[in-house]
Amino acid sequence: MNYQEFRDLWHKALKAARLQIPYPIGPTEKIDLGSMSRLYELILYGGSHPKSDPFLLTATITWDWDALLSARYATTEEDMLMQIFGDFDIRDDETVPPQLRMDVCLTANLSYGSVYPMPALTQLQRWFKQANDELQLLLPTVYEMDGIYAGSDPIQPNIKLLEDGQLNLESVTFKAWQLIKLPRQWDDPKKSDPYPEDVLYDFANRIAKAMDVLENSLARLVEGKKG
Repeated sequence: MNYQEFRDLWHKALKAARLQIPYPIGPTEKIDLGSMSRLYELILYGGSHPKSDPFLLTATITWDWDALLSARYATTEEDMLMQIFGDFDIRDDETVPPQLRMDVCLTANLSYGSVYPMPALTQLQRWFKQANDELQLLLPTVYEMDGIYAGSDPIQPNIKLLEDGQLNLESVTFKAWQLIKLPRQWDDPKKSDPYPEDVLYDFANRIAKAMDVLENSLARLVEGKKG
């Protein structure tokens, strides 16, 4: 599996989760000439008429396909070991499948020119706890018990002091990440590793649900403040 194959699988997973890749912009893909890493960034947008108005929701998904991954997939596991150790008799059944870290950042920003004065502190504290608990049910999910394969940070607010002394809640962010196990590439046709389609479909679906959860949660906050 090379970079292009993984990217195409990911885009299929997004489509299956009904997450629209912005056209014609699409993802931003760069090559770092220092490290030769391939950097991927995709920004997904919430609905054009969000229930959480005046907040607009985005999900930014990033990963770093480093030079070591590219080199590993330019050959096979057996040839890689021979190149490293210079020994055809080296055992190749002890290699570990490579992993790729995928990061997602959910952000709810105020629409341009909007002001959202801070709610009462007790109301905001309740909202943060409830929203955080709901999001962490979706992101992360730990797939294996013998290690950490996913993680997240608590919701972070961005608060600005306006000229009139009022506190303005400008945005909230929620960051999470997950490791995706990639298949090794073998010379031996009897050996094979599973491709990560199911894991990517699951991750894309959970991102879609998390976007809905954050939008609904912000809608409750906005309505609660009006009430």
